[in-house]
Amino acid sequence: MEREGERTPRRRGWRADAGFGEVAIGRAREAAGRAAVTVEWIRGDALLMPFAPRSFDLLSMQYPALPKAAGEAAVHALLDAVRPGGVLVAVYHDLDDDHREHMKSRGFDPADYVGADDLAGVLGDDFRIEVHAVEPRIDPPPDTQHIADIVLRARRR
Repeated sequence: MEREGERTPRRRGWRADAGFGEVAIGRAREAAGRAAVTVEWIRGDALLMPFAPRSFDLLSMQYPALPKAAGEAAVHALLDAVRPGGVLVAVYHDLDDDHREHMKSRGFDPADYVGADDLAGVLGDDFRIEVHAVEPRIDPPPDTQHIADIVLRARRR
């Protein structure tokens, strides 16, 4: 998000703001350093962040954990940050029944969170879905069960 009087260095015309969970932020900082880009790091709950309406050309959500309990209004507020003509990209693990049960045994029930199909249903007429498909992972980490992801890409009208 742009802050008055603040200039963030850009690369190829893009300015990046990033919000992550604690586990991913270290990896992302390393990647930004290797790419020699400046990123404004935002740590917090994406559903509670005060993003300015229609302020992003791209909203990329990689393996988001958006609780259904927060309600559709919270998800709509997040989606509202995408400008007309802007793109939403959301990537989710393609979970099989065994993995779902494994996650439940660790206290995390995927059914309690907004999935790709749920998100597609929330988009309504404001977005045109361009891709909603299972795609193989390009470079999965070793010893991972996740060999495919569900990719949802939609453009705001």
